[in-house]
Amino acid sequence: MAYTYRNYAPNEGLEEIQARIFNQANVPRNVTAEEIQERFETEKIDPKTVIYAFDEKNEPVAYVQARDYPGRKEVHLGYPWSLPNCPIDVQKKMYGDLLTYLKARDSELNIRSNMQNIPEFTAFVKKQGFIEDGKVIRFEVNLNSIAKAKANFTDLPYTLRKATMDDYNAVKVAYFKALGDLARQENENFNTFVKQCLESGFMHLAMHNETIVGACTNTVPDAENIALDNQNVGLQFFFTLIGEEKAIPMLMRNAIEIAVREQWNRDTIRIGFTDENAQEMDVITKIAKDQEVVQYQFKLL
Repeated sequence: MAYTYRNYAPNEGLEEIQARIFNQANVPRNVTAEEIQERFETEKIDPKTVIYAFDEKNEPVAYVQARDYPGRKEVHLGYPWSLPNCPIDVQKKMYGDLLTYLKARDSELNIRSNMQNIPEFTAFVKKQGFIEDGKVIRFEVNLNSIAKAKANFTDLPYTLRKATMDDYNAVKVAYFKALGDLARQENENFNTFVKQCLESGFMHLAMHNETIVGACTNTVPDAENIALDNQNVGLQFFFTLIGEEKAIPMLMRNAIEIAVREQWNRDTIRIGFTDENAQEMDVITKIAKDQEVVQYQFKLL
């Protein structure tokens, strides 16, 4: 069967196609065409960074997208989502063609790729010159199961308080102490990220007396997050010190209460952790976990 390929163009119904393919490949997601269109317009995307595949009847079967992150000096090449009837060779061609374009365009962005745990495709990605650079574990937890669960934190030696910009340096020190890496404290991108978390007003700290032992920041849902990941409620900058794991459920409960109060929640909370968050992942697996998705991170040599 012959397949044809098209780049993104506005007002041609391609957002509807992209939403339908993504939702069918990621049940029970519910990304809308309007959310995708809003994100594309906001980011002023390069149309050539999105490719759609059609069969000989002009029926859409797959799409692949790369997303520019100028602030990080990175571009992320995504997984080619497809319908069940799409051959994997079509997915590989789309991915390979978009990678060729990213290499050829005049850009200082480093190419990265995040992949689902699909052995045949991760093997293909490695053949394109990528090497594995860690992995992200995404948990999906039912909000109601946690919100209604009985939890008594009165016996814990911790208190929670809202973080302010005055906590900037102390938060950084605690974070790198938790990860065992103090050398990266002056990383400009990380410093900007911490400031953004503090400025959002949603970072909360777990305190043991006057010492920061953990922190958690809600990611405010917007059209960009929802269109990209169908993220109902997200958590970012979530850490605890070694030995202070009991603060994790306390921070999570607080984050969920914020989500409920702000009316952000739908059905689930999605939480992503890298390899560095081993202790957080260990605790989360014991807290009403409904689904675990492993996503591998690759960087181009």
